[in-house]
Amino acid sequence: MMNLLRAMPVLVLVLLVAAAPAGAAKRPKAAFYSVAQTHGSEVLEFHGDPAAGCAAHGTCGTSGTVAYTFARDAKRADEGYALLSSVAGSAYGLGSLAVSGQLTATVKTAGAADCLDTATRTQEQLSFLGTTDGKVRISVGAPAVDDAPEGTALLSPFATRCAGPLWADLARALPSAKVSRAQLAKPRVALKIAGDMPFSAGGFAGHVVADVRVTLVRRSCVGELKTVCDSLDSLSTVGTG
Repeated sequence: MMNLLRAMPVLVLVLLVAAAPAGAAKRPKAAFYSVAQTHGSEVLEFHGDPAAGCAAHGTCGTSGTVAYTFARDAKRADEGYALLSSVAGSAYGLGSLAVSGQLTATVKTAGAADCLDTATRTQEQLSFLGTTDGKVRISVGAPAVDDAPEGTALLSPFATRCAGPLWADLARALPSAKVSRAQLAKPRVALKIAGDMPFSAGGFAGHVVADVRVTLVRRSCVGELKTVCDSLDSLSTVGTG
């Protein structure tokens, strides 16, 4: 777990540079949380759609459903942390937690055998992004900025061996919780990430339905987190030039 904690400041600060206004150069402020509880489900339904360019992408005869259910892994309950960092009015955060998750995919393509796939997930990601109205949008597994450096959008909740939409086409369709900075400053934050969001891109159209519960507990910079706080504090300036 300490390897993840030590990497968090670097990951978040790299992404924060992408999100921060041009010319920003201030010391970042950080808030740490443990993920006390999480469970829920997300379902992706999609089909090849002419309006989304299915002819060009070769997806007009393809449709499918991917269902994902997960809960915090009680055997690794201590493996769940999140870091929210802010600078110059921008905010970005990442969280990683141990889960017991199950994916089930059923995809049909005209003229081909159905694709049936199942997969287990042992790790999940939370993403935090500051909004223009001063709040923070929190989602499961979603990259939070379009121009984030390659490799920083860590996990797709719907990755299977079957055909389907690319993660980049789904990122904006994931339901999220929008909370105030004041709420995130409380000792304990209970989040409901739920909704039904449509998407149309990359030859597919469809929607994502989610019903997820996450509980965050604010942590102080003591014990194992002291190393992380010191690492973040040593990164004295952040700017995009």
